[in-house]
Amino acid sequence: DPPEKILALGNSGFFLYVGVLEEHKGIRELLEGFSRNDERLVIVGKGSMEGWLKGEIEHRKLSSRITLAGWKDSVWPYLAAADALVVPSIGPENYPMVALEALSVGTPVVCSDVGGTKEIAEMVGPGLVIPFGGLVEGIAKIAKPSLDRERVRAVFRSNFTKELYIPKYLELA
Repeated sequence: DPPEKILALGNSGFFLYVGVLEEHKGIRELLEGFSRNDERLVIVGKGSMEGWLKGEIEHRKLSSRITLAGWKDSVWPYLAAADALVVPSIGPENYPMVALEALSVGTPVVCSDVGGTKEIAEMVGPGLVIPFGGLVEGIAKIAKPSLDRERVRAVFRSNFTKELYIPKYLELA
């Protein structure tokens, strides 16, 4: 569940990646896709690809649109301000917590079809899952989802609150 009070970030109108900066997370594909469009991207995270990513952003002259924000103790302000969270994993994800956190504040999730994240995105609506074989092209064509944020929050509240999710989980255990 989101905190009761989330500090305002001060800007919006961007796509967001939150996570470790590692190969299996689709970092190369993320950068390549966003290098082919005009959208803004904020990347929050750290990892072994941080230096490479910083160098590529500078080399490709993308720093006016792509911000490498580093690791943050709280990502809630970013999640609340983003147009969508992008989860471009090329390795199977189970159910990334950040995707559920995004939904909890009304931010839709755009993801690859690798792993369980697609199940989260598909609950919100069509067109949010990018096939793995066309990941770079799909990211290049990314556009702000035209989804009502309250509808996205409703998906979270009807499926993922602790009160609903934990009993369902324990039934399966």
